[in-house]
Amino acid sequence: MNKRINDISLYEKIFSHFRYWQDFIVMLFYLKKTFKNSGYVLSRAFKNDFPINSILRNGKKVKIRTFNAMYFISQVQKMQNVDFDFNNDIVTIQPDEKTSQKIIFHGGLDNGDIVNIFFKKDYDAFKIKDNTVVDIGANIGDTAIFFACNGAKRIIGVEPFHKNFEIAEKNINVNKLTDTIELVKAGCGSKTGSIKIDPDYNSSIESRLDDFNEGEDVSILTLQDIIEKYSIPMNSVLKIDCEGCEYDIIENTPSDIISHFNHIQIEYHAGYRNLKRKLESIGYNVTTTEPHATDVVNSFFSKFRQTNSNLVKGKFGHKIGYTGFIFATKNN
Repeated sequence: MNKRINDISLYEKIFSHFRYWQDFIVMLFYLKKTFKNSGYVLSRAFKNDFPINSILRNGKKVKIRTFNAMYFISQVQKMQNVDFDFNNDIVTIQPDEKTSQKIIFHGGLDNGDIVNIFFKKDYDAFKIKDNTVVDIGANIGDTAIFFACNGAKRIIGVEPFHKNFEIAEKNINVNKLTDTIELVKAGCGSKTGSIKIDPDYNSSIESRLDDFNEGEDVSILTLQDIIEKYSIPMNSVLKIDCEGCEYDIIENTPSDIISHFNHIQIEYHAGYRNLKRKLESIGYNVTTTEPHATDVVNSFFSKFRQTNSNLVKGKFGHKIGYTGFIFATKNN
């Protein structure tokens, strides 16, 4: 993915770092308001020294197992429509206060992206009501469940990591959405094939799809494979968030296959210009959000950490990325 970092201009790269430090300062503010021992929590987190024994402002002691959990707690601590069980890693949310509907997420603290999906509305621009959605990078089922709760007729969720897949199945079952969401244990790429993935690997929302050289065989499906195998109707919706595989999928998939989808939303991770050019050349109206630098602090601290090579596989350490969204709508 490093070769992609020039897919944004120098100007954008500079300002993406400025945005990173803005967000970082805001995060520090939230952490200070959330934890009595915020300095201790932050120093341990930057060393990747989990679990961390933290103390909330209300005096409750909680053990934080991941950076994701630390971020999640700091964001939702005072929300009345969010509840969480630290011991069992379960999050319960009521996204619409006008209704009594509650959604349960196993693995919602340590993984997933519930805050950005349900409360910061990352996918609100999607025209999903009564549509079929192909969800590349289903993770723990959080986006698929969001689409189902917002009127999608059918969702095909594609997720290659074993533990994520198992949690997603559990979340879809517990929320009684098996008639709407179909999970596929596979990765997505420009060529059909397979790779080996360690079934015990604890993936995160930042895990990239790479061959582990040993483990279970996991299929790699193309968009054409998915369209044909799961009878995806013309003018469906495509969501891609796969930590870097978006470049292979979009740049190397035939244009007529991509054109099967009327609306496409992609989270890019190392710039957007080539993706934007490809989609515009096919006939899409494309807009993008401004890139934000990611993992700047973690990439610095990772140089001083001792890491197990198997643990790093799939994350491959912390490297600075440039992340944002691409929104593409087919011109009629």
